[in-house]
Amino acid sequence: MKKNLLFLTLLFIFISLKSQNFVLDETFGNNGVATISGESDYVVIESKIQPGGKILIAGHRINGINRFENFICRFNSNGIIDTTFGLNGYYILNHVNEDDNGPSFYLLSDGSIIIVSNVSDSKLTKLTSNGILDSSFALGGILSFSNYEISDYGKNNSLILNDNTILLLGNSLYSSNTKLVKVNLNDGVIDSNFGTNGELEISIPNNQIDEIINNSNNYYYFITSEDSITKKIQHLVRFDSNFNLDSSFNITLSDILSSHFIFHNILITENEILDYSAETDEEDNLFEITNLKKYNLNGTLDNSFGTDGIIQFNNQYFSTPYKNNNKIYLYGYKNESNDFNSLISRYNLDGSIDTTFNSIGFYIEDTNDIKEFASNLNINEEGSIIIAGGYKDGIANKIYLAKYIEETLSSEEIKVNQLSFKNPISDKLEINSEKEIKSLELFNLEGKLIISSKTNTLDTSFINKGIYVVKVTFKDGESRIEKIIKI
Repeated sequence: MKKNLLFLTLLFIFISLKSQNFVLDETFGNNGVATISGESDYVVIESKIQPGGKILIAGHRINGINRFENFICRFNSNGIIDTTFGLNGYYILNHVNEDDNGPSFYLLSDGSIIIVSNVSDSKLTKLTSNGILDSSFALGGILSFSNYEISDYGKNNSLILNDNTILLLGNSLYSSNTKLVKVNLNDGVIDSNFGTNGELEISIPNNQIDEIINNSNNYYYFITSEDSITKKIQHLVRFDSNFNLDSSFNITLSDILSSHFIFHNILITENEILDYSAETDEEDNLFEITNLKKYNLNGTLDNSFGTDGIIQFNNQYFSTPYKNNNKIYLYGYKNESNDFNSLISRYNLDGSIDTTFNSIGFYIEDTNDIKEFASNLNINEEGSIIIAGGYKDGIANKIYLAKYIEETLSSEEIKVNQLSFKNPISDKLEINSEKEIKSLELFNLEGKLIISSKTNTLDTSFINKGIYVVKVTFKDGESRIEKIIKI
């Protein structure tokens, strides 16, 4: 009786989940993928979607002798570069500096664009919505700082505030003390009412303030670090609206050997703090296990999330979490035998994988000759997903955009899969196909490989009851993913 009840429950779950494939939108770019000209180190610092669906990306590329040409590029919603933006689709920042991480940018409510860059002398640039310098801002659209340097931490060096101003995190060229500078975004004038002549020095004993993360719930959140000969400790701290340190809040993000490095990609919302972290050793090799932790706003781990507040990943590396419609999106890449494949997965707020997404909870761009990394994710008005990142194909490194859609499959379309197998299964999974099968791999819903075979059968007698995913790889290199129920 219990076995039959379990079967009916699992069968109901299986039927109730829509059979959907997460696929590239072939109407976008070239069969779903668009690239920019010129090689790069496949870094996209920022990507955003303008009202109407046009896509902006910022990064740097190799252009002649300038190996770090910083740019913003705009694509039309169909994945074709919009040549009406800037000059032939690009706004090029007039900087040359190999130490720069590339520019980050913001979209303002009036459609204009604010660019934050920290090359040579740090700059704040304002463009119209079409990529032309706004002459009403500062000096011809550019505010340069002669004695102040914006922190070199990619996107986490600035914040747009509700009063149409921006906070910049950095330090004086003549002092190592951390300072905030506040600038009016209407005219590019430093707000002299903030701190002393627009600058406010902030400090924490024995800590260096590295990044500014967010301003939420009347607090400003920062990442700090303290180093000793043997240890490196990082914290998430917050200041109140008057920039007084909140001593009741302190999250120790990491406590590691000084020879190691750990990066944190943090999303702070009105309800929670999500911290994705990955650690590297002295040779800058990523460890196999990375984590996503969920904290309450008081700084305590949310034990209802994942396992005691934590989800662990094996050989999966992600950028900053993205939250939309009470779903958490993680995007980056999965390392399988040194083969990097772009990975997108979706989780529920309790940390369980959302199996309504691509029917299995995740999507892997499984190519044999290209290594991809998704560094930015946006969801447009129609609900499709835009990924910005980079790839290596053994010849060139490129920045790319990809557009994904979910399509519901009819029974006729499922038939095209050319696969035949019993589902649910008990002791054995056997898959027959008109195409010759190279291998089968069975994964749990967290993406962990359970068992594999070089034939068309798998021994499943020892596997716990539940829902699994089988990846079928054919001799011609193509692959198929299907959901399997073990009873």
